[in-house]
Amino acid sequence: MSLFLRARGILGSALQALGARLAPVAAETPAPAKPADTTSVDRGDVHADALNQMRTAVNWLIGALAAVAAAMIAGSQLSSIGKLSWTADHSRLLTALIGVTAAVAAILIAIGLLYYAQAPINTDFSRLTKLAGQTRRWGLNGRLRSQVERDSTLHRGTGSLSALMTAFDAVRVEYHELKDAAYDAEKKIAAAPDEETRAAAAKLNAVRAVVDSRLQEYRNALLRVARVDKYLRTRRTYRVTTAMVILLSVAAAFGFVAFAWAANP
Repeated sequence: MSLFLRARGILGSALQALGARLAPVAAETPAPAKPADTTSVDRGDVHADALNQMRTAVNWLIGALAAVAAAMIAGSQLSSIGKLSWTADHSRLLTALIGVTAAVAAILIAIGLLYYAQAPINTDFSRLTKLAGQTRRWGLNGRLRSQVERDSTLHRGTGSLSALMTAFDAVRVEYHELKDAAYDAEKKIAAAPDEETRAAAAKLNAVRAVVDSRLQEYRNALLRVARVDKYLRTRRTYRVTTAMVILLSVAAAFGFVAFAWAANP
């Protein structure tokens, strides 16, 4: 009996500590600065507020689930198992042990899933390249590509994610070629300054500035696409996790009910 009481106290204290540790702290999202150039400067993450709300909701759910689990374990009379005899109450003892074990396991798994759901999800350039090379129109990736095709602020006039990636690569190559040419011209000016070389270098720098403006525009568009992809993936993770946590909570409730029935003949 003392062993069960000690186990109940330790597990209850651990869950209360976990709930307090994972209590939500509302993060204030700074307002994005207003850029002067609306075509080449990014306006910030429009999905930041939604992501913060989902993250806060999950934090609250973690704390609430841990608190409820601690209360249920503290309220359940685990010491009642000691009153059962293996010979006389064989089936009830097994039911009680299986029920309470399944209930605690379901709660711990649910808390672990909620904690895992808060792992950072990032979209890098390699993922964008992979998305641009796909053609299927269903699923999360297909939904992202369809959204890019419908939103000109995402594809910047190219029409699709694949075309945007192709245009970005072409402009990036052109920019670095102009940068190398301007570097060679500057070296010639340093070695033998003359007006013709200076004029050529100035022209190269002017063209490079124009190309750089387009490069920044495409880069900001890809950053926006990456943020949309992050939002869609995070929302899917939270939805799936929430559904699984609800099922696990129902399973835990049935486990505690089975334990209460078996432990109190």
